[in-house]
Amino acid sequence: MIWDTIKLNRKLKPDSSGANIFYPYKGTKLGDKCFEQGMVNLEKFDASSSERRESVLNYPDKYKRRLERYQKYWDFYVYPYSIKKVLMLFLRQIKFLKKMKQAILFRLSPEQRT
Repeated sequence: MIWDTIKLNRKLKPDSSGANIFYPYKGTKLGDKCFEQGMVNLEKFDASSSERRESVLNYPDKYKRRLERYQKYWDFYVYPYSIKKVLMLFLRQIKFLKKMKQAILFRLSPEQRT
């Protein structure tokens, strides 16, 4: 089904397109149903700060990684031949790596940083 959506986006060629991962909001019909049926990982739900970028449902890890990959690389799937989009993804990855380096260095003692 996801590939039907990707193909439709490719056909329509929207100026922008995005994908989010379902998040079960309490007080909504679908969200409440997920909670009632025990589909929500409550520990992850309570600690989640990655709303709509990471699943809090009790899916197998392999499936969760697939969802996260589609969400993260959505532009590449929809615009596979757009150099601009590919460059944007590449720059986003560089920015992420720089943030990771800063976070790691912050956790190290001053002697370990050099």
